[in-house]
Amino acid sequence: MIASAPTRMAPRAPRTSRSCYRLFVTGSSSRAERAEANVRTLAVQLLCDVEPDVVDVLVRPDLAREASVVATPLLLRIGPGPARRIVGDFSDPQQLAMALGAS
Repeated sequence: MIASAPTRMAPRAPRTSRSCYRLFVTGSSSRAERAEANVRTLAVQLLCDVEPDVVDVLVRPDLAREASVVATPLLLRIGPGPARRIVGDFSDPQQLAMALGAS
């Protein structure tokens, strides 16, 4: 299941037209690896050269606090456009694409 909601106070996006994503995971669990693989697969399916910045919240808790991460895996679209937060394992590529506004 994927939950999506607009973000009020997300980090500002770099000034570029290319999408910028940050994937927050906890450790190197199978769930974290599956989420990362699913996000990378979607990027290939959408024919975009988006490489998500993967952040392990155990290693970089400061970034997790800054982005107000309360659950993982969490995909944060920083820009362009409004920031989006999607939580889940991202196993349904169509749902993920819709949540990101890419479909």
